[in-house]
Amino acid sequence: MSRRVRRAVLGLAAAILTGVAVAAATVAPPTHKAADHPSPAMALTDLPAAPASVDCPADQLLEGPDRFHVSQDVNGYLSGCFRVQAMQPGGYTAGLASWLSKGGAAPSQNRAVDLNVSPASGEAGTVITITGYLQGGPSTETAANNESLNHAMVCVGCPGLVEFVDVTWSSAGYFAIQARIPAVPWLGTAGPVPLKPGPLQVGIQCLGPPEKYESGCGGRVQGTATFTVSGPTPAVCLSGKPCAWLRLSPASAMPGALVRVSGWAPLTEEIGTPVGYDLQLRQGLGNDGPSPLAKAPGASVVLLAPTSFTALAGPDWASLGQIRSTNIQLSGDAPLATDPSNSQHLAFCAAHGIRMTWNGGRTWSSISLQSAVRVVNGMGFAPLPMDGGLPSCASVTIDPHHPASLFVRFAVAKINEGIPPIYEIGLISPDSGTTWRPVPIPSGLAAERFGGYRYENAVKAYFVATVPGFTTPPGGLVVEQTTDGGRTWVLSSPSCPVTDPCVALAGVWDNNCAKFGAPELIEFSPDNGKTWSFPDWPRSLDACDSDELVADTAHRVLAVSGREEFHIRISRDGGKNWSAVVLPSLASDSTWQMFNDLQLLPDGSLLALHDTTWMLLQPAGTSWCNVSGPLASANVWGRTQIIGDHLWWISSDATPRNVAISAIHC
Repeated sequence: MSRRVRRAVLGLAAAILTGVAVAAATVAPPTHKAADHPSPAMALTDLPAAPASVDCPADQLLEGPDRFHVSQDVNGYLSGCFRVQAMQPGGYTAGLASWLSKGGAAPSQNRAVDLNVSPASGEAGTVITITGYLQGGPSTETAANNESLNHAMVCVGCPGLVEFVDVTWSSAGYFAIQARIPAVPWLGTAGPVPLKPGPLQVGIQCLGPPEKYESGCGGRVQGTATFTVSGPTPAVCLSGKPCAWLRLSPASAMPGALVRVSGWAPLTEEIGTPVGYDLQLRQGLGNDGPSPLAKAPGASVVLLAPTSFTALAGPDWASLGQIRSTNIQLSGDAPLATDPSNSQHLAFCAAHGIRMTWNGGRTWSSISLQSAVRVVNGMGFAPLPMDGGLPSCASVTIDPHHPASLFVRFAVAKINEGIPPIYEIGLISPDSGTTWRPVPIPSGLAAERFGGYRYENAVKAYFVATVPGFTTPPGGLVVEQTTDGGRTWVLSSPSCPVTDPCVALAGVWDNNCAKFGAPELIEFSPDNGKTWSFPDWPRSLDACDSDELVADTAHRVLAVSGREEFHIRISRDGGKNWSAVVLPSLASDSTWQMFNDLQLLPDGSLLALHDTTWMLLQPAGTSWCNVSGPLASANVWGRTQIIGDHLWWISSDATPRNVAISAIHC
């Protein structure tokens, strides 16, 4: 099992079973000396020295702490950071949760084996070599062609601490494994296991091919040997001795703030390094002393070191006062393309081509994409079909100075390849769809590095050399622009909005909204567009939903998102630093909720779609109200968009619909 998959399983199980977890033990930081000794000649010690603390990385940390993973090093020290989520103010108890498989439910079919351990004794932390012979074991050549034969599990204090290890096969059946005797106590199936001087059992599991097929490794120990711990061991997890500590810094914080996690706990299963713990959260202050270990059928959940944390009340919607927007930038592909100079001129991609209106939707005309599809095919791609099975575009951009020019983005697959991945490419028509050609590709890049068009006083095309992840900006951002309807292009950069502050969205990559969100990056410029940077947080908005950047007359910028942990984040310094704003909750026992659609209306109200109910939050309001009127009964499908004085969307039958904003009220 890969490390990523295993961590995901651990986290999921911990989350499912948190409700039965109670504290196992808790202590202050390890400053105590042992007062008793297991033998006159053997003295107990403190823990190995703690590593130096590091700063919290601010970029895109998962909110927490109730779903935050805490890393652990080989000496048991814990480290990590989380961003406080939108939670009810008050006292909480945070603790370390670990999911442990009891094992043995399905006996392993792997053959038994005799083991030798070298050296046979030494101090805690000694690296040992385990050798032996497995009857019917693979040769070096066989193992080289079967990755599953090159790994096994070593258990210490079997059943006890499990370490995933590499196996070297020297000849048929003969093997060698390197493992490390723990330097500190570990977490066993029945709770923390102290490390003591004396004999310690070392065993092998899942070594070699099973005698008959089985799903995974049942966990039966195939053979054991004895290693003698001959040096001093830490004075922790013994009877009456400390066995875990946890510190949150700061111990009280507002939503959106960063909190550093540090501490020590018994080792968990290892895959090179320990798997670590999940930081779990319970409302109310807990007991700081030890309590029994809770168990569930088939697994054990342990909650160690309960530690108090206080969630402070942060800025709320009412504290923002009236929001008078001066500029709104929509993320991703809005349902309809708009002409900034003429709100009656609209266009959108449909199954049978581009639909366009010049009179605000009273009548529509169609532009065929057949010749565009041939150009796409000639580039080695196949456009993905719309509903109905016909290939079509994903979005269209209008140039107000050259209304006959069309700038179209296609979601495509490479010919003769399956999906995923899905790529994005750009095409241009200078003559209302009569002829088409690809957008010029910057030197050294590929057509599929296209990140979309934006109109920023000129039509701009975004490209990247490397596609960004969820926490990293793109590598080699390249921007081109045209001022003559797409006939010629020059290198450019993002543009500042007409009104300050200078914060902009900068292209979309991996825009596959069928399963995951598509990040559209946020950039800010402190020098009116000469240089650009990415804020540490938030790094992006979701291009798949109705997210938006809103600038207002108070020189603030709001990041509005229906599906993020914080629906409103605000910057007062031009986009460099942001703080979280908590909206009124829809239920008395919850602060956070997910909206299928969320956007700011011209009067400063928030309009939200929660499940199938439209709701409104008035400027400086403290509670939501249900929307009445035509929108309440409308069959809205997909995201909505404000154009002029109407709210627009594309219905499930691909028909544009709208209601007057003046008719949206409680």
